[in-house]
Amino acid sequence: MFVQGAFSGQNCGQNELFLAMIWPRFAVQRSRLRKKWPLGAQLLNKTSSYPVTRFEMDFDKELMEMIANFMNTGDFDDVLKKWYRVENLLAACEEMGFKELLQKVLKTVAERTTIVTAFNDWRMLRSLDHPSQKKALDLILYHLRTMERSEDVKNLSYNEMKLIMASDGLNIFDEADGWRLIKAWIKVDQIQRLEHVKSLFALLRFRTTQEAAEVIAKDPMLRAQSAVAEASQSPPRDPRNFLLALNGWSIGGIAEIEVYSNYTRQFISTALLEDSDNPDSKIAYASAVVFDGKLYVIGGGFQEFSPKVRVFDPATLKWSPCPSLKFKRCYASAVVFNEKIYVMGGYDGSRRLDSVEIYDPKTKIWKMTARMTEKRSDAAAVVFNGFIYVFGGVSQTSLHTSVERYDPATNTWQFVASLPDPLSGLSAVVYEGNVILLGGNLNGIRQRTAYKFTRSHAFLNFPQLITARSNAGAACYNGKLYIAGGYSTSSSRVIDSVEVLENGAWKEHTKLSRPKSGLALVTLDNWPEPPSWMFKGSLSDP
Repeated sequence: MFVQGAFSGQNCGQNELFLAMIWPRFAVQRSRLRKKWPLGAQLLNKTSSYPVTRFEMDFDKELMEMIANFMNTGDFDDVLKKWYRVENLLAACEEMGFKELLQKVLKTVAERTTIVTAFNDWRMLRSLDHPSQKKALDLILYHLRTMERSEDVKNLSYNEMKLIMASDGLNIFDEADGWRLIKAWIKVDQIQRLEHVKSLFALLRFRTTQEAAEVIAKDPMLRAQSAVAEASQSPPRDPRNFLLALNGWSIGGIAEIEVYSNYTRQFISTALLEDSDNPDSKIAYASAVVFDGKLYVIGGGFQEFSPKVRVFDPATLKWSPCPSLKFKRCYASAVVFNEKIYVMGGYDGSRRLDSVEIYDPKTKIWKMTARMTEKRSDAAAVVFNGFIYVFGGVSQTSLHTSVERYDPATNTWQFVASLPDPLSGLSAVVYEGNVILLGGNLNGIRQRTAYKFTRSHAFLNFPQLITARSNAGAACYNGKLYIAGGYSTSSSRVIDSVEVLENGAWKEHTKLSRPKSGLALVTLDNWPEPPSWMFKGSLSDP
């Protein structure tokens, strides 16, 4: 709606009042406005000291009230209530030079970006060259192949399609899959878009000329447009990372692997990844680590406790045996440190352990090393600041508050700090340069508490979990912190709840395929040739 500032006599309306009130804030921008005539100071007491000017603007009353309210009070709530006006608001802020409000709105656009709004938000942020456009683009890159039939994808401009196909982070199954997406886009308007076949095909990152030639040979459109088969000089696209939830306890031990990724935004369970050749694969409270691209599942137990170690190779989707531990270990802690796997403490069915075993994948031998200072199982461990840290846990008779660390230079363990509360079943993840400790069991009561453990061994407050839990899986995946499953006393049962930390607060996310505790949550980077079903799933927003 076109609004004209009609400052004449006593007929000054509410629009003019708001514009007059904010006028000093954009006085430097007057050259952008069409001045007409000055307004006498006697018209409005509130504007008597303001050099108000007659002008025309293409912004309506509601929009100007939003701007005036923020500029005069700093209150952003009114803007959030009328978020449906965000595009108009951005245009107004840009036109009148309201940099403070503009930046706050752009930041909020980025924070609120979802799969549904990603295309629109990306265009808005990109038009203003705002750095937050990357978040919206990342969502598009993650989900393009599952959104290819949406109107947003069909209506991409050539330049937008070109930018997307040239992106390192484009998540496609392979480069032939990338051509399938290009072809689908071209077919929406073949008359206008056919001329772009060669230039878009050239953006695909085939490793060899033969790869490109095979795709051309199978496609009449490429042959008709004389597409050129060339090996790409660009680097391979960003690695495909997945979050795996392994085994656990539900009604008995579980043998399954659930796979989560930014492609699907949900955990997918399949028998295709189960260790079907292993009769003892139904285990809970096992340890798990990723080393050299392979997944090691260590110890655990169901009907009896186990020293067995099994290895999953994502390149072949096959499981294989690994030399067993020297001791049975359930509820143990494991980390990868200095190119070796360390397994600490645990429970062997009759006693808690302080012993530590090291596995060298090169020699395929387990060796004993220095014992911890205390016997403990159900503890949390991480590699941090060049040491192994172990937090809390339980002994034969009590919960631990102690934190101890291993120094590889001296092959010794020493106490370094005490937890704020004695906890077992807590989770620990290195995140943004600190160790984040989550949940746990305090004398039978599961906790929502979270702490940030710093390099100086201080415990600082951290946003609390939504759901109290212990024996959950926790991991950092693509820059975000996740916690999944566990046991909760609030419901007196194992849970399927998954939470993710976003913008400094935990929010409910997707769910596991079933409730479980005693699971392991690990990130597997750069899966060589992930099965195509890993790219399918719902488009529910995180």
